[in-house]
Amino acid sequence: MRQREFERTISSFDGAESMRGEIYYRVLSLIDSGFVVEGHLLLLSTWNFARFQYVIPSFDLSAYGALLQDLSGRLQPLLQADFASVHFDQHREAISDSFDRLAAIRGIECTGAAKVLHLLHPRVFIMWDRAISGWHTPKKDYYRLHVDRSGFWTPPNYPFARSGIGYYDFLVYCQNRFNGLVSPSPRKTLAKCIDEFNYCTITKRLADLRRPLQ
Repeated sequence: MRQREFERTISSFDGAESMRGEIYYRVLSLIDSGFVVEGHLLLLSTWNFARFQYVIPSFDLSAYGALLQDLSGRLQPLLQADFASVHFDQHREAISDSFDRLAAIRGIECTGAAKVLHLLHPRVFIMWDRAISGWHTPKKDYYRLHVDRSGFWTPPNYPFARSGIGYYDFLVYCQNRFNGLVSPSPRKTLAKCIDEFNYCTITKRLADLRRPLQ
């Protein structure tokens, strides 16, 4: 993977997903202003809408806020870490446990858990979805993707397990695959850029394959 191709793919995300991008930066602004739970709710109710919509009336805000505080303490050693250089093996248990606790919450689950972790540490955690984690069906669609055919995206254990260990494996694999690449924008962390690359080359491409011809 060359830096130029990485940047070109990311720029296509900005053009095709401008509304999603704007929501993301508004979420970060809310969090920076001290409205942490409110920022999380905005992202979950938009980027994780398929799951979160069913629990909005009964979602326990107090319990969620307490959990975020607890996880922030558990993941505090990652506060100054950066995706490119962090030694994930030293934080395997904390990452796996934090993911599993979030994924156990109805409406957040495995896709939302990665999003929440990213909001807690945007420089370290990458978001994922069912397609990126390998759970899209039919499986044969993956072989039609350029990132698969080129040999760039070929995880040895795919799909990744829908668990904290599976998410940890995903992070380690991405760190290896995107080694040497940098964010082209001071506004975006490398972890966010990798999410955009994966979305454009996997999630969106798979959705296009399933879209009926007009």
